[in-house]
Amino acid sequence: MASSTGVPSNPNSHNVASILGKLQDADADIRYMTLNDLNKMMEIGSPTFLSHDYNTCAKTVDGLLHTLGDSRGDVQNMAIQALGSFTKKAPAEILCPTIEKVSMIKTENTVDATVAALAVREIVVNLGHPLPGVARTQRVLDSYAAVSRALIPRLVGKIVVPLNNQKSLPSPPRGMLEEDLETGNDSNSLDLLAEVARTFGPMLQEAELKALETMTMQVLESEKCGTVMKKKAVGALSAMSPYFTDGLLAHHVSYTIEQLRQPHVTPQARKLYLTDYGTLARSIPQKFGPYLKTLGPFVVSPLSQEELEQQREQEAEADGERDVAMEEVREASLIAIESFLEACAADMKAYVKEVLESSTRFLKYEPNVADDDEDEDMEEEQEEDDEFEAEEDFEEETGFEDEDDVSWKVRRCSAKVLHALIKTLDPNDPAVYGQIAPALIARFKEREESVRNEVITTLAFLIVKSGSSITRKDLGSALEHTLPPSRKRRRGFSDATSSDLPALSTSNGYASPSTPPPADNATHGLAKINPEVVKASAKLLKTSTVSTKQVVISLLKDMVTAQHGGLSQQADQVIDPVIETMNTAVAGVAGNALRVEALTLLRAIAETHSSKVIQPHLAKIVPVLVKAAKDRLAKVSGEAFGTIDAFVKALTPPRSAASKGQNGEHLKKLLDVSTERITAKETDTEVRQKAVQAVGLLVARTAGSPDLLSQEDRFSAQQLILERSKNELTRL
Repeated sequence: MASSTGVPSNPNSHNVASILGKLQDADADIRYMTLNDLNKMMEIGSPTFLSHDYNTCAKTVDGLLHTLGDSRGDVQNMAIQALGSFTKKAPAEILCPTIEKVSMIKTENTVDATVAALAVREIVVNLGHPLPGVARTQRVLDSYAAVSRALIPRLVGKIVVPLNNQKSLPSPPRGMLEEDLETGNDSNSLDLLAEVARTFGPMLQEAELKALETMTMQVLESEKCGTVMKKKAVGALSAMSPYFTDGLLAHHVSYTIEQLRQPHVTPQARKLYLTDYGTLARSIPQKFGPYLKTLGPFVVSPLSQEELEQQREQEAEADGERDVAMEEVREASLIAIESFLEACAADMKAYVKEVLESSTRFLKYEPNVADDDEDEDMEEEQEEDDEFEAEEDFEEETGFEDEDDVSWKVRRCSAKVLHALIKTLDPNDPAVYGQIAPALIARFKEREESVRNEVITTLAFLIVKSGSSITRKDLGSALEHTLPPSRKRRRGFSDATSSDLPALSTSNGYASPSTPPPADNATHGLAKINPEVVKASAKLLKTSTVSTKQVVISLLKDMVTAQHGGLSQQADQVIDPVIETMNTAVAGVAGNALRVEALTLLRAIAETHSSKVIQPHLAKIVPVLVKAAKDRLAKVSGEAFGTIDAFVKALTPPRSAASKGQNGEHLKKLLDVSTERITAKETDTEVRQKAVQAVGLLVARTAGSPDLLSQEDRFSAQQLILERSKNELTRL
């Protein structure tokens, strides 16, 4: 809507007063446009243009109150926006009565019953806020005074910090949060409380924080309040917690522990208290960490074998009816433990064993599947690969048919806990490859896609962390025998340390890579699980969804990189399904991302394995690289040329000196696609640059090997490079 009147460039209080009457107009469009003009005046007016005109300020507040109760939603929204702009220019004396009046708006006839809390929140957002390291101005002090005197009493329904001149004043009306408690309706008062904590937390007094915390806990424990309100209450506690005093935090934790100790505490209450602990750990890890020694057992207990057996007995007595509430408690417990491990790792050391046992126990928690049948299925899968491949594609399922079964959430949270636990453990810890890795590999058969992907991602993280324990020194000693002794130092290595030389020579294709022998528990464990991971991954690449295939390929890439090889005896189990995946990938965002991931895996294989390992698969790999290099998407074709570079190094001397001329056919195909992409007008600039690099690398590496590249092809390639060197975009 356009402005109804022209807004002056330097408005004054008279300009504001002149349009206030239109806020009472019967036409909703005029009311909206008047509010729009009022908002513009407040935005462009000088900071003090209303400071001394209290009459106009009072009329402005009355007009805004009228439009906040409007029957039109767009008028209400514009009124809230104008109220925020007015707050920035209003004198300090107006703030308290404005907050009181706005918070008491009657919303019976309005479209949005939460407009009062939304409007007051807009006031709070636009008040002067304390900033760390900045001296508090008078505006900030006045803003806090308004919040303390008017807003907090309106939230909790009582005067929290009385002033000397307030002793004889009547008590404030029923608080906004008290009304929510009585009705069970969400008026967004908790959002307002959280905003007050975020903006004025450093200035709030202990009594105010205590009153707000008490009201929030009442909402958390109320039977009338719904799930959404209780989640907001947990968020409000998180916003307040950084400003809790030590005494208030101790009281809060002691109170919740006392509630958890009650023999008849409900699953819903347990879930909320555990959720509260998790948010506090992330908000105030240093202050909250020491309390884990006391409250840790209450968080871990829902995951114990004893409680699991009790639940099974109760369900058996109830004719198999599932206790969904208990599943939610376990989910909250696992989420809290993940937060503890992420934020308070040092304080969780005492519970590592219990956490490990619990998370691996519930990683395989499928109450709809009998344990005996599950074990038999695992044995059959391990013994009969062909039968697995012939089965119907279980990945087409989106989850369990039982809509009430939420156990998959427990399994997913268990995988996340293991991910967080791996961060805190040394890769050489016996538990890493003795318990965690086998448990993760066993769940590759998970039917719920989100859980399965989380399991694979967690295992990939474990492998990456284990691979980081292989130092450059270890790698250099493992590859030392591959370099011929020489007194001369290559210019390219002038700045490299002695331990870097083997690694650098391998990446440049001067020496044939070999997998270094295991040097510690981590690398021994990684080598041990390698065949199992390859076998399970190959199955998933043949049967799973696109997203799962992508994380599986990423896992294999991480494993190849971490071991600096590792596929010498089983390259066919990886390369064949990866090639098939690339050939069958459907065009689109997911399919393109999958092909890029597959290309990075092929590149890693070429960089970390000898030419003898790669040679048998070239007839399948090269056509896929050629096809990818021709792709119109620059991200795919660019990655393809990076992979082509790696294969050129692997197929040319000195790495493949023994192959003689048998690689010439494949190199010719790579040269042809590179020159084709260089000369094509539609080729992306970055892709063309990479193609030029690939041609240059191929020409340089085949020098002196006419059986790999004919003189005619070499001359044509050199002429093309010379021509492109005249173009400023490809000269470098």
